[in-house]
Amino acid sequence: MTWADSWTVPKRLEDSPAEQRELIEMLNQAAADRYRRDVDAGAGAGRSVIVVGLPRSGTTGLSQVLARHFLVSYVSNVAALFWRTPSVGLRTAAMVHGPDQMPPSTESEGGRTRAGDDVHEFGYFWSSIFGLRTMHESSRVHDPDLQRLARAVDAMTHAVGRPVLMKSFHAALSLAETVTALPASLFVLTERDVAECANSLVQLKQRTGQDRLGLYTADTPEDADEPTQLGALRDRLDAGLAALEATSHSGRLVRVRHEDLRADPAAVAEAVYQFSQGCLPGLLTRR
Repeated sequence: MTWADSWTVPKRLEDSPAEQRELIEMLNQAAADRYRRDVDAGAGAGRSVIVVGLPRSGTTGLSQVLARHFLVSYVSNVAALFWRTPSVGLRTAAMVHGPDQMPPSTESEGGRTRAGDDVHEFGYFWSSIFGLRTMHESSRVHDPDLQRLARAVDAMTHAVGRPVLMKSFHAALSLAETVTALPASLFVLTERDVAECANSLVQLKQRTGQDRLGLYTADTPEDADEPTQLGALRDRLDAGLAALEATSHSGRLVRVRHEDLRADPAAVAEAVYQFSQGCLPGLLTRR
């Protein structure tokens, strides 16, 4: 695999070639001091937009749409290399692509994008926050380090002087806790029928030739079929939504239907903007 072939950082570190893993670790070690300074200087500065939802529900597409409509800094394929030192990743991406970078398209394949300045799932980062080591491990067995997440968002916001846009499937499974931990952040939930998500996942597997595309399953066996896995994930998500409704933070979550995103992305972006003005005025600025 050449560098040109691997712009898209694999979702799991263990999927990377050994040489690439070594390079990524070297980058993060070299950036550690700068990141610590960002964490110290950015305390309390954190502002972010977190896109959450089931696999194949449109989280990547929505992230691309929001990044193209608003002045935000987002985790690109370049920035994602710095998964231990995310503020340095955003600084590096701004140097490479300019401070006003935006995703070059709204295309992806299974959540993966190709261009260096396109959005990335940031799976290494989120896996470390939620303590997950394998794709089939239940997040119920771990306590997420949400204080570290809050510090990271503070550091990232400080580094670029803008709200930070990220997408996270993991956060959807601990929704109430994550929303509560980031009080100056907007959460955008993509919603799509579970059967449609499962069918889309099957089609993706057929296109890519992969027998299994791992999911962070809730409590299902590793060999469970797609509808079973996604149904369990939807149950976890619904439980998180119910828990969130019982807090004072539910007013910072807006829902976006997959069919609306497909039909009129600009209208969806405007609806998210109007919602944000009600709960977090000034968070989003139109490009």
